[in-house]
Order: sequence, then structure tokens, then C-alpha cells
Amino acid sequence: MNPLRTILIAEDSSADAEMAIDALRDARLANPIVHVEDGVEALDFLLRRGAFAGREDGLPAVLLLDIKMPRMDGLEVLQRIRAEEELKRLPVVILSSSREESDLARSWDLGVNAIWSSLSTSTSSSARSRRSVPSGR
Repeated sequence: MNPLRTILIAEDSSADAEMAIDALRDARLANPIVHVEDGVEALDFLLRRGAFAGREDGLPAVLLLDIKMPRMDGLEVLQRIRAEEELKRLPVVILSSSREESDLARSWDLGVNAIWSSLSTSTSSSARSRRSVPSGR
């Protein structure tokens, strides 16, 4: 079993997901990364159901969550996460290119931990050492 907790990315755009993954790799994070394409898949992963019913126990270190996704948008996913006892403390970072104030305000209202408003942000050149998201809660 890998002692590092997974980073879960819920993003329907494969190009945007790849940019996020590249940024994480550039930051030399050693955590495994799982990419899902919509809110339903994100909740299935978190709640270990459907295609993810057999995955190992434990929550990801963080969820990087797009707002605009098919089947279930990121704001609904965030609302459901905060309503679930076993998920409500999961760190969630909204991935958004949206400049719609209402989306961003609603994210904060629902308890998002941070908003990454530009996937094209490059990592600092000082991030040279191998790092990881902490494995503890």
C-alpha cells in the first residue's frame, strides 16, 4: 500500500486535467493522482461505489474540483461532500476559469478550502525537492 494519499482531480476537460496534473508533477508531488471526468464519478470514488467499489479505504489528500461538469457540477459535489459526515473535512480546491462571481461566492459559501482560478499558473522555481501532500488528516 502506498503511504501517500491520492490526489483526486474531477475535471471534464482532458486538456485542463492534463495541465493540473503537469502542475502537480512540476511541483514534484509524489502522491498518486486519480482523474475522474464528472461529479458523479467523483462521488463514486469518494464513497467507494460503482467502478470504485473495490478501491482501498481512505480519502484522498485533496480533491481538485471543476465547477462546470456534466451529469453533476462541482458545486453540487461540494454541497454533498460537506453534508456527508465521513467526507465533510476533505480539503477541496475548486479549479475554475470562471470569472462568474456567483460561482466563486457559492463555492466559499459551501465550504471550499481554496480556489485555483488559473490552471496555467506555473510552479515556483524554488520547488525543486520531492514533496507530497501530508498523509495525515
